[in-house]
Amino acid sequence: MNDIKDKTELADNTCEQLVLGTVMNNESALAEAVGLLSEHSFADWQNRQLWQLIVTLYRQGSEVNVVSIGKLLASHTDMQVTMAYLAQVATECVVSGTLQDYLLRLKELEQRRALKYVGIKIQSLSNDESTPVDEALSNARQLIDDSLSDRKNSVITLQQASEQMLQQLQERINGKAEAGTMTGFHAIDSHGGLRPSDLVIIAGCTSQGKTAFATSLVLHAIQTGCKVAFYSLEMTAIQLAARMTAMCSHVSASTISYQHPSNSDMVKIQATAHAMPKDSLYFDDSSTSSIDKILASIRRMKIRYRIDGAVVDYLQILNVNMRTANKEQQMADVARRLKNLAKELGIWIIALSQLNRNKENPEPTIDRLRDSGQIAEAADIVLLIYRPEYYGQAYLPKSTGRSNDSSHNKAVITVAKGRNIGTFQFVCDFTPELTLFSDEAQPHDEVILSAQPVQQEADSPYGDVPF
Repeated sequence: MNDIKDKTELADNTCEQLVLGTVMNNESALAEAVGLLSEHSFADWQNRQLWQLIVTLYRQGSEVNVVSIGKLLASHTDMQVTMAYLAQVATECVVSGTLQDYLLRLKELEQRRALKYVGIKIQSLSNDESTPVDEALSNARQLIDDSLSDRKNSVITLQQASEQMLQQLQERINGKAEAGTMTGFHAIDSHGGLRPSDLVIIAGCTSQGKTAFATSLVLHAIQTGCKVAFYSLEMTAIQLAARMTAMCSHVSASTISYQHPSNSDMVKIQATAHAMPKDSLYFDDSSTSSIDKILASIRRMKIRYRIDGAVVDYLQILNVNMRTANKEQQMADVARRLKNLAKELGIWIIALSQLNRNKENPEPTIDRLRDSGQIAEAADIVLLIYRPEYYGQAYLPKSTGRSNDSSHNKAVITVAKGRNIGTFQFVCDFTPELTLFSDEAQPHDEVILSAQPVQQEADSPYGDVPF
């Protein structure tokens, strides 16, 4: 396509410069642009070369700004873009409308240029009488199909998919398959743990321990060699570190965070802090102001540190850049974007969510996910947390099959949706002073919830699909 000279009406240099200037100064805008555009989206050769430099830095997980682009430009003697032009473009920025409008315009112009190129090639085929008509028509159809594709060979046949499935199955039988991330909870780990591409929703009412449960999962994950990024909109990295230290040292979280620990407690705290995995858990407090920044940061974490998973705490207080959408639409969009990112990067993502209260029956259900039932639709796994003791109930609920057992320091975890693992329920221990969830000292089998009326999606392997 590069040998075809583009006419003015098929290019918009001002739009190209506005997009480039915006992504140089806005990390979340950069992630959105990279997901949609390619170098062919820029008709001007200078803009195309600047885009190539920007994408190179982005793929490396490096910061993208005028300084870093300038350094990379200086090392590429084959590029003819001047520093003056870079500085000029860096001052441009989208100030009216949304960035997506500009991105879509560049994408449309790219497709029109591709269509023009196809037209020229088809015209050449039509004038070549040495090529049989059938072959010329076939070539023309192929050119049109290629122009409509997104330059990515993402299509595979059923045979190829089946071969990959059988290979994975054989590797699992031979003990060579990539294992999921273990959580420290037997009921979850026996079903494969946290798997790449999974979106896991941990939901519960206020004060049920959503953050504590997620932290317990993450703590076990990093202790087994996994790398995790943690995004909390309510707690700082120091506060989360204090919680993890409490879980491992058995010194209460309040003592570590607010009191003067005794000498013996201080020894435990210091020993635990030094023994914690040093480079396995990452916090990016500067990126927790919006979903766009979190998504961009997760991408960067994957590139830089090869993370296995990420935690977002929590959905309902995220800043979502959708002014005209209601809260339900916003949450649905966030859930879908998290799921798509998990699938794209091959990591698991845990997102915490509030549940609507039900004073008459506090035991949680999946249909009480706050603001959007579509959160559950996007998720692969939905975990509901319930501490009956918090509501003054002395015994475990009947659904556990242990209604004669005390609820003291116990929590009921319900897998209300399991796209590939089914639904079940188990009881675990909860130590309030340590904010620690853990497997019961006296283990019990989980309860299979096959009789529970959980709505199944059309693509669920546990639905009633006639074959």
